[in-house]
Amino acid sequence: MSITERVDSASLTDLRDFHPDEMVTDLEQLTANPVSLRDLYYRWERQNWSAGALDFAQDAADWTALDAEVKERLLWVLTMFFCGEEAVTDDLAPWVWSAPTEEIRHFLATQLADEARHTVFFDRFYREAVGAPGDLHEMLERYRGTLNAGYHELFYEMLPAISREVGANPGDPVVFARGVAMYHMVLEGALAVPGQRYILAFCRERGILPGFRAGFTAVARDESRHVGGGVRILQRLVEMDGDCVPAVQELVRQALPHSTHVFQPPNADFTYLSVLGYDTRELLRFGLHSLNKRLRAAGIPMPSMPPMRIPRQDATPTIPARELTPVQQMLQPMRDQLVPSAVFAALPMVFNPTVAGDLRATFRFDVTGDG
Repeated sequence: MSITERVDSASLTDLRDFHPDEMVTDLEQLTANPVSLRDLYYRWERQNWSAGALDFAQDAADWTALDAEVKERLLWVLTMFFCGEEAVTDDLAPWVWSAPTEEIRHFLATQLADEARHTVFFDRFYREAVGAPGDLHEMLERYRGTLNAGYHELFYEMLPAISREVGANPGDPVVFARGVAMYHMVLEGALAVPGQRYILAFCRERGILPGFRAGFTAVARDESRHVGGGVRILQRLVEMDGDCVPAVQELVRQALPHSTHVFQPPNADFTYLSVLGYDTRELLRFGLHSLNKRLRAAGIPMPSMPPMRIPRQDATPTIPARELTPVQQMLQPMRDQLVPSAVFAALPMVFNPTVAGDLRATFRFDVTGDG
């Protein structure tokens, strides 16, 4: 049985035991194969699932047993998804009634139903497993305050603004392409898919949160279908109007700097990521690689990017210990004696062209202080 057939036919119980990389493989095949929006609509019918059917009794026991430090950090990451699902549910409707073709409209109507179901799933998990008090609105308002400025810029500034723009220009392929790039390529493809992979791996490796694991894998399955649909929609829009290409590239230039800030943890404490098994470098690499691949599949080259700066944080960074490379081990005894010029002279020694692939980027460092 192919991965597509397995994913399509899987029940919630089956999904609980899927490996996270199988969901990524499913997305890769959706992107690579000539799947139509009608095919994706039928796939939605086959993959329908119930957020009300999940049992969170074991999840509540598992959550109680987790260390307080792990719970705090896991909740911070999950809140990005909880608030994000509600934000996109609120803003997606204009995409449905402004779609330039009937096929696009029908597909996006299924996506709107999915996003509402995802919000209900997180609402149930927070209530029944985490024990969060208050109604849905109160929970969202409380947890939204834990998210950083980059997240707020993307989900509460840019997304609503583009939603209004799409709604005000029904049938306009260029405006619609900007909206699809924001929604499907950046928010879902570059941010959600990598985050899902790490969270599911964390839970699976520890054998915890079975109800959440089943539901969140179903969410990941839905998101793969959404991203695959976004690629197909952009392909169609580019055929309709070549101006869609520079419009999408400009949208990516606007959104990507904020996207890199989303995973900046509170107080520059990077154990918020490492305790869950995240490697920040791998997370960002995976997201950028995914974005590049989806855009190219849609016929849109990845745009050249202006310099992106990590925002200043008034905190002393907490950097988790990690395994050193042979070169780093060699340099460690003399680390405090190195002058900056020697550090930069050594950069070519640690450059890995195999990992870099076809990436073309310029990194700028502003170094100040004595010496």
